[in-house]
Amino acid sequence: MPSLQDEMYMEQHLGFVFRRVFLLGMLSPQHLGFSTNVIVFFIVMQISNEEVKHVEISKLQKMVEALNLELDEAKLATINESNRNAVLQNQLQLSVKEKSSLERELVAMDEVRKENAQLKVLHVK
Repeated sequence: MPSLQDEMYMEQHLGFVFRRVFLLGMLSPQHLGFSTNVIVFFIVMQISNEEVKHVEISKLQKMVEALNLELDEAKLATINESNRNAVLQNQLQLSVKEKSSLERELVAMDEVRKENAQLKVLHVK
């Protein structure tokens, strides 16, 4: 069995010539000094190589499709995360405002307590 490099060499250098000459009917195998089996071998090798290429292309296309799906999922996850961050940021801003409001109310309540305590002291005297 020829190696992959041998097959590629045969396909590129010999197969091309054989296909052109033999398939066009310009020369018979006897003119080339090769048996019909050799010519058939080269044609079968060409078909086999084309099938291998087709399978590889299909695998690569499936890989690209899978990677595109992963990319789309990652984009969607990024959008969702960004939306969640925006919601949390709004909640944080509301919490900060509410905290400031509560702090003002506590200061006001403390002033009322102090005033109330002063009034109690004055009322007792």
